[in-house]
Amino acid sequence: MLSVQNCEMFNSGLSFRAKKVDEKTPYRQKSGLKTGGVAYAIPAAFTLGSLGISKAFSNLGKKALKNDAQSLGEEGVRDLKAFISEYDSILKGAGKKLFITIPLGFAVCMACGAVIDKLSNKKRAQLEDELAQKGQKDTLKDNKRAEVTRSGGVYYKSNTGKKYGALLGLAVMPAWKYAGNLITKSKNPVGIVSSAITGAIGGFILGSITDKHSNKAAKKIAEKSVK
Repeated sequence: MLSVQNCEMFNSGLSFRAKKVDEKTPYRQKSGLKTGGVAYAIPAAFTLGSLGISKAFSNLGKKALKNDAQSLGEEGVRDLKAFISEYDSILKGAGKKLFITIPLGFAVCMACGAVIDKLSNKKRAQLEDELAQKGQKDTLKDNKRAEVTRSGGVYYKSNTGKKYGALLGLAVMPAWKYAGNLITKSKNPVGIVSSAITGAIGGFILGSITDKHSNKAAKKIAEKSVK
């Protein structure tokens, strides 16, 4: 039987192109915001698709019950009614609630991504200040996250996504699971505990993806800035 699962903020196969930035403009990432949105869109689409399939099966069962009830016999009609009831219960239990949980899920994921972006961009701004005040040589000596490109440009190689993504996932996912339990009137403390583990792992992976793409874009901008 098909079932509708809560959408989780977890997907390791994301990829997107960084937005083109003028080479004279200091790089400010939006990778976390994009990653958060795409990460939630995939399981949300799968969940909505599952609901659509459940509705299609229910409609097929109702059509068969209306047109072929006599040929099915008493036992067949009873089984078909149970089949229809099973899928209708899925639609009734999850359909209306998803109009609440999916928009909220998008908001939560994108908010987490925005936090990562803000923290990373703050570090990049601090590096720019260091370069202006101390020069490249001393900045590279003092700032462990400062990296030099082949052309001699300097950029901040962020690990903020990995660091804070896991922490955000660890904190946010149990809260989201608890809120989902309130909406669905479910009592499942084990689910909340497991969601903390899933959240931490998922947050680390999504944070790593964010770091990878933002660092690639920052490096590219730094290389062009000295040409």
